[in-house]
Amino acid sequence: MKRAAGYAIKWLVFIAIWFLFVDVGSIWEALAAAGASALTLFALENSRRYEPLWFQPRAHWVAQAWRLPQPIVVDTWALIRALGRRIAGKPSQALFQIVPFRSPRKGPRGAAQRGLAVLYASTPPNFIFVEYDSDGKYLMAHQVEKAPVPRMIRELEKK
Repeated sequence: MKRAAGYAIKWLVFIAIWFLFVDVGSIWEALAAAGASALTLFALENSRRYEPLWFQPRAHWVAQAWRLPQPIVVDTWALIRALGRRIAGKPSQALFQIVPFRSPRKGPRGAAQRGLAVLYASTPPNFIFVEYDSDGKYLMAHQVEKAPVPRMIRELEKK
């Protein structure tokens, strides 16, 4: 019974999240929210059976989040410049680059390190991580306009 109540609460939370992003209060929207939330809950619970959630970040890794506002503003201007170039008919300066990034291959620390690197770098709009290699030595990123690797990422490499 306790387990069913837990599932019901999670399902209702997912429905509430759905309505945070939707501005329509129709019955069809409620049905879509219920179905999508049930599917999300099913996928989440099934994936947790096969791979436990491993995430043990160091406190100073999580503390790097305070640096996010500055790159968001800077990268938004990079996006606006790229849009201006596109409107003017100039070629794109977008590129893929390989970024050296050391993290342990396995374990909860390595998972936290890679997860936070992807979160911190992909929040500002100019720098999106696409893939990391299985040896934990490199990350591949896409940039709309070439810019240095955010300092937050370098801080994640420190033990």
